[in-house]
Amino acid sequence: MTLLGLLGGVLVLNHQMLVPLPWGEHMFSGWQHWAFLLLGLVAVFVLRGLIYVLLRGLVGVSIRQEVLVRRNPAWGIIDAGLIFGLFLILIALIA
Repeated sequence: MTLLGLLGGVLVLNHQMLVPLPWGEHMFSGWQHWAFLLLGLVAVFVLRGLIYVLLRGLVGVSIRQEVLVRRNPAWGIIDAGLIFGLFLILIALIA
């Protein structure tokens, strides 16, 4: 589930970044595109880590343990939604 949120977020971010480019351009067109995509990915994972720490402190639940050890699908869906939501915030900042 987490990977689906990540994949969906990266695809939507990639699409938003290609809108101002001329027709026929693709994601391999320049190093600037890759640099921004990598920066966005790093920003999302840093924010995700901060939210994990916040949830662990406030609720006392480790999302990593719930998803990987206990295989709880509900927390997997929450994690995927969290990642996709962070990408949507990043997309709104560049729009």
